[in-house]
Amino acid sequence: MNPEYVIEITKDFNPKIIEIKDFSIYPSEPENLLLEILSPTKNKWVTYNIVKNKGFIANSVNLKLSSTLQNLPDGVYEIKISQKPNFATHNLFYYFHTKTLESTYYKNLNELYSERCEITKREFEENRYKLLMIDMDIAAIKYMTEINHDKDKAKEIYEKVKEDLKSYEKSCGC
Repeated sequence: MNPEYVIEITKDFNPKIIEIKDFSIYPSEPENLLLEILSPTKNKWVTYNIVKNKGFIANSVNLKLSSTLQNLPDGVYEIKISQKPNFATHNLFYYFHTKTLESTYYKNLNELYSERCEITKREFEENRYKLLMIDMDIAAIKYMTEINHDKDKAKEIYEKVKEDLKSYEKSCGC
């Protein structure tokens, strides 16, 4: 019986980390259990020994992106989990880190609902609709990457959302 690899990326708002939880089912005690991560700004995998069914917190230091803790760059992170013999037992997962983009989205959402905007009810509704569409596009980024494995389409949607947020900020009236 082969292992069934399952990982979960914890949804949080800390842009400095990616928390990866292992929920895999192993038929026996795994040997040489490895987690490998390829960040969007690197072309070399970073490998870590992990403990069965435990979590791992990736950050800019342990991903070798910087020497101090920084916000992780948005983009596609490729994550492999494997056990001995690692070349024959790995499973690849994709994760699109969008925390910088989401931070801008939530800032705009907060401004809209904080009633600091001096806009009419109709303008409020229009702005809320624009933000709803942006939120749906952020969900589409996740779906295209993590479920559909279409990284190129996800990157295209990401760029569209960045432009939509810039456009929103120029025209929102806040």
